[in-house]
Amino acid sequence: MTNRSIGGVFGVIGIWTGLLLALAGPGTFAVIGRALWDRAGYLLLACAVVVLLHNFVPKGALAGPVLLSAAGVTVLALGKGWWAPHDLWPGLGFMLALVATSAVLRQAAGSGSHGPIRRTYGMFLNRHVIYDLDAEAPERLDVVAVLCRVVIDLRSAGVPRTGPLEIVASSVAGRIELALPSHWPVVVGRTNASRSIRLDGLLDATEVFDDPRSSEQGERLQEIEAEWQIYSRTGETGTAVVLHVAGVGGSVHLRDRQRTISDPSLGAG
Repeated sequence: MTNRSIGGVFGVIGIWTGLLLALAGPGTFAVIGRALWDRAGYLLLACAVVVLLHNFVPKGALAGPVLLSAAGVTVLALGKGWWAPHDLWPGLGFMLALVATSAVLRQAAGSGSHGPIRRTYGMFLNRHVIYDLDAEAPERLDVVAVLCRVVIDLRSAGVPRTGPLEIVASSVAGRIELALPSHWPVVVGRTNASRSIRLDGLLDATEVFDDPRSSEQGERLQEIEAEWQIYSRTGETGTAVVLHVAGVGGSVHLRDRQRTISDPSLGAG
């Protein structure tokens, strides 16, 4: 989640908190809290449905499942008498705030500065970030996947201003997929903070580059870049990619580089 999206969420929360205090006083929070607690099981099921829809249904096909889900919730609420006059408005207010927060998150997804350091976070909800044609790749890319799938597509990106490109892939029972240009060689970096994470893909060197900015390892990376430039036959300038892996459980997948790395240092599962 980017700083912009975090700020947007807190902004929405602040607006609704102020409105509730101004219109109904502090007692309304107790009413909403009791209503949410009484229906916690249904709310958790609803959140699970939302996550499944977001992760597995294509964006263009969301309308049908969402309408069916809304109809089902409406029938259930009417049958259970949830929409009694005393908690109708708190319930509607909560749903409206949830929709507004979701809209802010969706608008902010994939946004952020294309500066030297770029961070992409995914928690429960899948993320897919595509770099535009000729957009400059960052010098460092931090990717975090917590119980979800995060896809970073750099195939159309230009080389970073200063190389190599360092990718820190952190997974907590998640899946990180990296789509890289074919003429960018990939090597492994720091992996001592990873446990039971599988790395799927083909590395282009056997060495470990735990300090790629050092003079010695930097020179070796330049040699690998020059060698790969000859073998790739693309005629395009490439950059070495140093992949650092951290976290517990899950996998990191290098697209179009078919081989599973069983390096014990990665805790391959």
